[in-house]
Amino acid sequence: MLLAACEGPDELSVKDAPGQTLDVVNEHVPDDASFVIQDVSPVVGVAASFDESNTDEWTLLAACADAQVIDQAATIEVSVVPSSRVTNEVRSKIEAREFGETVGDCTAPD
Repeated sequence: MLLAACEGPDELSVKDAPGQTLDVVNEHVPDDASFVIQDVSPVVGVAASFDESNTDEWTLLAACADAQVIDQAATIEVSVVPSSRVTNEVRSKIEAREFGETVGDCTAPD
């Protein structure tokens, strides 16, 4: 019998996380997960300045996890930039998955 992890109606898949604000993603991170946040602001031309107190002001460029769904992951890594620096060009690159190198390889199962 083969069991597969499926995304539930209130779960966030890793592939859908880029483009979301960090506060949205935080709602899906399990309490016991290892969660690494990389501030990659230089990618959009500003100095790194991440502050956890304003997670609604940060947008994910990329994400990886050891599961296909954030809610089921034990290890999660995301890269973020200030939402104010997310232009149409940056949004297009997020959608095209061009920022994958800003996070490690968490080896999520296929």
